[in-house]
Amino acid sequence: MGIKAYLSKGSKQTLSKSNNPCFSFPTQNEIEVNNKKIVGSAQKRDKYALLQHGSIPFSMDYNLYANGANSRALIISRSMTTIKEISDISKQELSMSIINEFRELINNDFKKYEFNNKDLNEINELKKKYNSDSWNFII
Repeated sequence: MGIKAYLSKGSKQTLSKSNNPCFSFPTQNEIEVNNKKIVGSAQKRDKYALLQHGSIPFSMDYNLYANGANSRALIISRSMTTIKEISDISKQELSMSIINEFRELINNDFKKYEFNNKDLNEINELKKKYNSDSWNFII
């Protein structure tokens, strides 16, 4: 994609123990561009499965993010960046690049999954749960 990214050496330990949002400091082996975090990632493994979660911000309203994270926009913008700030690549091009690289990495293709009625019922129940005030305003 023409982006000069590299693995981070990590941040000062004091940052990871701060109240700053996780995207405001890179941890070891996360991806940086121009000394700023561009990819956030977390992984959970057990003997049955691997769950990989990642974020690649395409654009950012630093003030909005800072307000929601009880932080300051300047702190966050000094330590993270977005695709839009470093490249002219479109969201579609970024998505296809990630998909194609993953296909190549695993030497396999994706299979389309069709939700059955049981799946759809479970999805609807989860939507109700996570849209409720009782879940979102737990004290």
